Amino acid sequence: MKVTVIGLGHVGLVAAAGLALAGHEVLATDIDRVKLDEIRSGRTPFFEPGLWDSIAAASRNGTLKFAHTDEFREGVGDISLVAVVMAPRS
Repeated sequence: MKVTVIGLGHVGLVAAAGLALAGHEVLATDIDRVKLDEIRSGRTPFFEPGLWDSIAAASRNGTLKFAHTDEFREGVGDISLVAVVMAPRS
C-alpha cells in the first residue's frame, strides 16, 4: 500500500518508519526543512529506542522516502496519515 505521512514529529516519524518496515511504500513529509535535513543526514530530532535503525533499514530497502512539502510531487497514495500539532489560537 502507498502511504503518505504528513508531519514528522514523535507520532508521524515513528509511524512512517514502522509502516515502511512492514513493507508499505511510505512518503514522509514535513514543512520543517531543518528537521528533514537532520533526518536525511542520519539524526532523529528526538530519542526513540531503535528508531534510527528502523529509518535506515526502510530507507535502504526503498520503502521510506522523505520530502519537504514544497518537494511533494507525487499523489498521496492509498492512505494519508496526518500527524501534526495544531497551534492554539491567540
